[in-house]
Amino acid sequence: MTGLHALAAMGFLCLLAAVVVWAAVRAAGRAAAAEAKARAEQAEATVEALHRANEGRNEAVADLRKGKTPAQVKAGNDAKWGKR
Repeated sequence: MTGLHALAAMGFLCLLAAVVVWAAVRAAGRAAAAEAKARAEQAEATVEALHRANEGRNEAVADLRKGKTPAQVKAGNDAKWGKR
């Protein structure tokens, strides 16, 4: 093998290593993006759940102020959510 062949082989190995590193970095970037998206969706779901809980609590307080008993408020909430 001449010096030129060795140089070409070394260049090929460097190119191959660069492609492998590029693929690994790209895969890590995609995984990070997917994880960030999942976290954002979880945060949005948490905010929506807290909002619904506050609305339910406000409705219960309003029903109590109208003179309903706690049992009536609970029964109404259970009926709204399809509970037995």
